[in-house]
Amino acid sequence: MLAPTVAAASGTTNVANFNISNDADSTTVAQAKQDQIVQLQYSPTVKTLVDQIHAEDPGVKVLMYSDTGYPGDSAGWTSCTTSAQDSAGGSSWRLYDGSTELGYMNAGSAGFESACASHAISLAKSQDFDGIFWDNVAPEAYDLVSSKCVNASGAAACSMYDGSSMTAWQANEYSLVKALGAATSQAGLMTVINDGSGTTSQWKQWGATPGITGQMEESFVGSYLGTSVPYSQWQEEIANETWSEANGKYDMAMHYDPNQNHESLDTFGLSSMLLAADGHTSYDSTVTNLGAATFDWWPEYTQAQNLGAPQGAYTTVTSGGATVYERKFANGIVVVNPTTSGSASVSLGATYTGTGNEPTNVSSVTLAPQSGLVLTGAGSSTGPSGSGSGSGNATTVTLPKKSSASKLSCKTAVDRHNLTLSCTTKPGDKVSTSLRVSAYHSGHMIAKRAATVRHHRATFGVKLGKRRSGTYRLVVSIDAGGKHGTLTRSVRVH
Repeated sequence: MLAPTVAAASGTTNVANFNISNDADSTTVAQAKQDQIVQLQYSPTVKTLVDQIHAEDPGVKVLMYSDTGYPGDSAGWTSCTTSAQDSAGGSSWRLYDGSTELGYMNAGSAGFESACASHAISLAKSQDFDGIFWDNVAPEAYDLVSSKCVNASGAAACSMYDGSSMTAWQANEYSLVKALGAATSQAGLMTVINDGSGTTSQWKQWGATPGITGQMEESFVGSYLGTSVPYSQWQEEIANETWSEANGKYDMAMHYDPNQNHESLDTFGLSSMLLAADGHTSYDSTVTNLGAATFDWWPEYTQAQNLGAPQGAYTTVTSGGATVYERKFANGIVVVNPTTSGSASVSLGATYTGTGNEPTNVSSVTLAPQSGLVLTGAGSSTGPSGSGSGSGNATTVTLPKKSSASKLSCKTAVDRHNLTLSCTTKPGDKVSTSLRVSAYHSGHMIAKRAATVRHHRATFGVKLGKRRSGTYRLVVSIDAGGKHGTLTRSVRVH
């Protein structure tokens, strides 16, 4: 059995995807359904949550955490081996500083590789996980060990790492990457490795390994403490993302915000991700304690989900010594100044508006160093507001040029605690049409639904929140015979 392939995402309507890593398995189904990837930890009962997430949205990928760097305990729930396996494996499974054991696993040991893959795969399959997230697959020795002298048992002292060259260390780790990719692929599971601290050439080599479905860029465009990174590192991480998208690989971009109070820096991370995103990259601005594993859903995140499809690759412009990156979308624009050269003022070429702490109704902006904006407007299409007591007005959306002649009309209706969206296609149109609806209230996603139009009709029901009143925003993503369009409806409930 082979691992599922990653579907091509080119032309996708919404590229503002998110992920969450939750080591306490406390993520709710409501939280999970707004994510592309959810990482949980194994327990004998986590299958219930995994199955609930799949039932709510089969498209969400749920991965099981497994650590490859440290020895296991008796249960081996979070490590890829148990203490009993480690003991039986002996010294060949361990790393040394000369003759002194370091307390870390030897990734290149064939026995360890086999046991690691087999144990983790068994746990993942028992709880219905889609795949495994492998932590501490370290391209740099200092990501794992503090010693500047590393070798295998019985090998020459410091022969794997001598404090300078990483060549032997990376070759040893890459042996594990190949073993994990092969084993999980054969088991029909995804495999995502946390290896984002190396070079772009290493990212490409490891990412292209057969069976590897994706990679994590931990501390994406920011440090573990939430501060920004040098421009050169930012460029390398965007290059990694660009390669992953071009090669159909998932990229989990994890940006840290330890105190969840850096809205501007979190938006910088998101806007940076959006420059190269094309459906396979997801963003997470999380706390450092992944047992808590939560992040504030800033207004800019909902704004990003309303940008629509990218209108090409990013471009750059120089202003005041800084290089500003821009990318246009069907319903807006993303602008980023990742440099430390100073503020940069740029003309946007049209009028856009932001949300949260961003400017509104602007045709030019001044970006501070290492900042970014997610702006909508200049062609965005927001349907007329409906009424809490009425059926709403029909809005017709014509799909992009060269698509079928299919047209879609959608009406909204509110009945007590439910909001219903009814969509119909033009009679006689034989093009298969699929719809995906994302519903938002007060800036938070409250529902995600998908359906195929049958007999020219599809109906979606959304349960209103406890605080029933307010504006509900419905974003309808349309796929008609492979051609894509977007319709947005806003309904105010009194």
